[in-house]
Amino acid sequence: MKPLKTVEVPVNNSPDQDAIYSSPARFTVVVKGRRWGLTKGIANSFIKEALQGKAKKFLWVDTVNSNIDRYIERYFVTALKDLPKELWQWRKQMSILQIRDAYIDFRSADNPYSIEGQGYERIFLNEAGISLRNEYLWENAIRPMLWDNPDSRLILGGTPKGRGLFYQLALRGQDPEQEDWSYFHFSSFDSPYVDKEQLQKDIASMNEMAVRQE
Repeated sequence: MKPLKTVEVPVNNSPDQDAIYSSPARFTVVVKGRRWGLTKGIANSFIKEALQGKAKKFLWVDTVNSNIDRYIERYFVTALKDLPKELWQWRKQMSILQIRDAYIDFRSADNPYSIEGQGYERIFLNEAGISLRNEYLWENAIRPMLWDNPDSRLILGGTPKGRGLFYQLALRGQDPEQEDWSYFHFSSFDSPYVDKEQLQKDIASMNEMAVRQE
């Protein structure tokens, strides 16, 4: 009998990326600058938990389907491609990634009605500053998913666009009296993937408002 092949899955996170995912709060708000690495970190953490059997029902919500396709190809397939085919399957038509006996549903925020009615253990809402412009997504789709499972957790990440719903939730995350909430804030300079000198040069020629937002 052939010995089993050991395959190393490339899903290593930075300490800050792991700190976000390991937060014990049910609601975690992450305000971050561009290219910080949030989506990559969450993808890695979803893969880890699915492979280890720590959770089985995951949801990834993004702004549009084209973003989802890119993340699947660049973050998930790249990490999983060397694993035996029986361990994972990307069902593109249904937008479901199966990893062992766990599944990750991928849904677009521009159609919040398609997200309603399901329950998940782990939920990631990407680009929340954009996605939550439609408050229906939060009030009627995302929040009810967390009502019947006390162990479910939600991570909302992005850059606040004005003082909309994501901004309000970020304030809630900073409130020490909100025990179910946690808050993280990282600028682009905190990214392990960004050349700090090049970033500083670019900032010198950028619009001041854009710099402050990022």
